Amino acid sequence: MQAALADSWDLLTPGIALKRYGACGCTHCALDALISLKQTHGFKGGDIETIECVSHPLAKKVLQHARPDTGLQGKFSMEHSLAAALDGMLTLAHYEDAAVQREDVRRLVPRVRFVVDEALESSPSADAVPAIVTARLRDGRAFRERVDVPLGDRRRPLSDADRRQKLATCVALGADVAAVDALWNRLERLDGENDWRALWTLAAQVA
Repeated sequence: MQAALADSWDLLTPGIALKRYGACGCTHCALDALISLKQTHGFKGGDIETIECVSHPLAKKVLQHARPDTGLQGKFSMEHSLAAALDGMLTLAHYEDAAVQREDVRRLVPRVRFVVDEALESSPSADAVPAIVTARLRDGRAFRERVDVPLGDRRRPLSDADRRQKLATCVALGADVAAVDALWNRLERLDGENDWRALWTLAAQVA
């Protein structure tokens, strides 16, 4: 029994999923699709005529706030998340009350059409809800992308740069950059860490 327990660590195999965005996991495939389209084709919020998101019914059951008023509601809103993603790289700041209530974001929210299609996936998980996103621009162009597994999933792990950015956005907004870098470097060498008190002190300093 002891050998079996010692030889099986889920942290290593199959590994853990890291959420790239600070919203419900049901939004993540759709967000990956829209951000990929935006990076590829260079459009912005002002260029958008409509955004159509087709996802599994599970997402519709969980994401119940089509017109959110608070940051917490925004985390469970496909409409707000996709509208906010047009603002730049989606961060925790986009899920604060003030960000949800921004007029430029509110103007985009009604342009997001969120519908479901049971055929997308028979048994999605809360961490991987497939989505097809179509961005239609005012100039008549339309771009479409489907994502079945979000970045951060064990099957599509985040890059070092993405994980570093995630750390930076999860700590206090005013954290010292040098301290964040120092914490990142120590965490990357966690297997060889021998001064845990110093590590906790540094983590507290960053947070």
